[in-house]
Amino acid sequence: MSAFDNIIWAVDPFESNSKPIQRALKAIYTLAAAQTTLHALYANARAALYFEKGEVPKKSTFFKDAEKGLLAIAKMAKGLKVKSHVLIGRGGNDVDLLLTEAHKLKADVIVAAGHARGMLLRMVLGSFTEALLLKSKLPVLIVNPSANPTGKRVKRVLFPTDLGSATHSAFKQLLRYAKLGGWHITLLHVMDEPLVMVDSGDPYVTPLFVPINDSDSRTRQRSDLFDWQAEARKAHVTCTLKVPRKAIDPTKAVLSEATGERYELVVLSSTGKIKGIDLAGSRTRRIVRDAKIPLLVVKGKN
Repeated sequence: MSAFDNIIWAVDPFESNSKPIQRALKAIYTLAAAQTTLHALYANARAALYFEKGEVPKKSTFFKDAEKGLLAIAKMAKGLKVKSHVLIGRGGNDVDLLLTEAHKLKADVIVAAGHARGMLLRMVLGSFTEALLLKSKLPVLIVNPSANPTGKRVKRVLFPTDLGSATHSAFKQLLRYAKLGGWHITLLHVMDEPLVMVDSGDPYVTPLFVPINDSDSRTRQRSDLFDWQAEARKAHVTCTLKVPRKAIDPTKAVLSEATGERYELVVLSSTGKIKGIDLAGSRTRRIVRDAKIPLLVVKGKN
């Protein structure tokens, strides 16, 4: 069984390089099941503005070329039931057009590929994908340019947590996916070290914040982790805890753990922060840019 019966794939039918398409397909295979329908969807909210007066979008050369490109991509998705959709608007933005259609199709997840066009981190993630992450209430599967998906069904999932309410909300959603798909979850938590301000007394010197060894804080965090693990057990989901022994940057901890073939998927909460990893922040972009496996971004609630 799978929680993803309807998958929306935001794809460019004019993409001349087949590598991003093959990479995205491999990631899609990790979530898809026998009953899954894959909707290959191209959304261009402003295309109709450039048509000749009175020209019917569905009869235009642009529309036909887009359909032809989607059909060629659909043939590459072997073993999946694929439907193609070309959405042409007369204004607005592509993301809103796609999300409206996703709602009509009762989609369970949206797949978007990052690209390597440009040197800025924003361009690595892609402005379309970034806007999609901010606006979508649905989970978004991100496949970055350096990712190497296995193409195998998900069995092992890495879930970084800060033990906050938003992350816990996303964890509950993950438990539902894990129960249906038989996933094994690894909860990764970097201990939050309380900071104390050390003021030199000199108004021209910036005060320092240094971590203190607070055993009570660590005990509380361990207790919370055990509670989350018990929650998974109650949902009949296998859950392992992983806490780095040494202090480490949370982003490095995620990227280090998500190497090799230990996991098929990393799941991140898209609201709140994961130890300073906010949705639109540079740390998230680093994970998206450098992660070698697909990322499923789930909307959590505070």
